[in-house]
Amino acid sequence: MQMTMLPALFLLLLVTSSHSADIKVLSTYDGTSHPAPCTIICTGMTDDKSWNKSSIVPGFVFTVVDITKCHFVSPPTVTATLTSHYVNALPGVLIDQLKSGTFYVYVQGTKGDAYGYKRVMWTATGSNC
Repeated sequence: MQMTMLPALFLLLLVTSSHSADIKVLSTYDGTSHPAPCTIICTGMTDDKSWNKSSIVPGFVFTVVDITKCHFVSPPTVTATLTSHYVNALPGVLIDQLKSGTFYVYVQGTKGDAYGYKRVMWTATGSNC
């Protein structure tokens, strides 16, 4: 009896493990659309020593986030926030210069302030085909 149950159990596991979650993208940064099976979510965290003083946006520091390993074919939709061990109230972030392989995160403050912010945690949703 156990041997006849094994193929049925294997088939059940195969069917349930092949089900994927639905991801819906309602709009994109550049207005392009891609087939649903190509949609991916990629997430990561920056290094905490990567802040630079901005010459473009006075009074801000920035870091460049490399998302090339996500293999997006167009600029994704990005959400980002800061982590901190020392700062009680964190400033908001400005995402700019969004491309398929990188984006910039700007934060108001000095380079010294930025070391208290530590890292940028980000999530990007886009297409890889």
